[in-house]
Amino acid sequence: MRSRRRGGTAAASIVWFVMASSALGIPPSTVRTASATPPPFVTILFSRSQWSVHEDCAVPGGAVTLETVAADLARRGWAGTGSVVTSRIGTTDLRCTWNALYPTWATLQRLHSSYGWQTTSHSATYPNMTLIARDRQFAESCGTLSTFTDHGFGRAWGMFSYPNDQRSLEIQRDVVSTCFAFGRRNGAKRNQLSAAQAPWWANVRTVNGGACRAEGTPCSAVPTPYRYQDPFALRSFVAVSAGEWAVPQFHKLVSGSKSTGTVRWDCTSTDWRLHFSNQTEVYCWNDYQRILAGIPSGALVTDPATVARSWGANPFVLAKHR
Repeated sequence: MRSRRRGGTAAASIVWFVMASSALGIPPSTVRTASATPPPFVTILFSRSQWSVHEDCAVPGGAVTLETVAADLARRGWAGTGSVVTSRIGTTDLRCTWNALYPTWATLQRLHSSYGWQTTSHSATYPNMTLIARDRQFAESCGTLSTFTDHGFGRAWGMFSYPNDQRSLEIQRDVVSTCFAFGRRNGAKRNQLSAAQAPWWANVRTVNGGACRAEGTPCSAVPTPYRYQDPFALRSFVAVSAGEWAVPQFHKLVSGSKSTGTVRWDCTSTDWRLHFSNQTEVYCWNDYQRILAGIPSGALVTDPATVARSWGANPFVLAKHR
């Protein structure tokens, strides 16, 4: 039998889910059936749960911390989700790397208890998953789930983010989909309930900063791999309808301007085309707010595990987390 959800009525979807579970040898009583009327879904994902940009391992003026993000979302009645590279999360102090500060487990736990923040796995050590042996592929993906559970995060199984999007169909089918509901892949399209099927990919649209879009201006000549992304195109992306799930992925946010130092940006113009950052993963807070304004009032902003349960995706994994 093909492991595929077919379009049609809610009743047909539930029948599909029970049949797929039976084909996998999972008793119907041990799994949750898909929601009869799933709402539109949005997951606001923050890649690697980076705390903020830094200057000499300190948070510079204008940098937006992950706590500010979590509190802002909570005021809207929403919860954000951060992917986590487990080896980068400290035990006592913020960890300083070349391009970001990383929080401690205690900090992530505080975001969870205070603001409903959720986590997913982004591997243990951030390797190229296609270049390592099978036993290490399991260790880097499935093997991280116990670490999340030990720190009070029992929903990390909702999605695995392949480091640098280095993935393969074989790894997704034979490794990741045995313990995660979805495997992340970069893509510009929203996920569709009607197309949800094995091997259970989830399209995630990454949001990049970079040189500004105003041609002929000094900020357009900033040397970056990508150009600053249009917030209004991303606003349209999150305008989900029933049966859809949009996952915009952010990294680090900033406000105002900073014209000197290792990391620089300018978010002050009323014209977004003049906004820029000199690092790809740095994006303006005001444009981030413009994107969020496109989320419909009827959408549910939540984590991948919630979507998996509502859609009845990957019944083998759902059975483990009933």
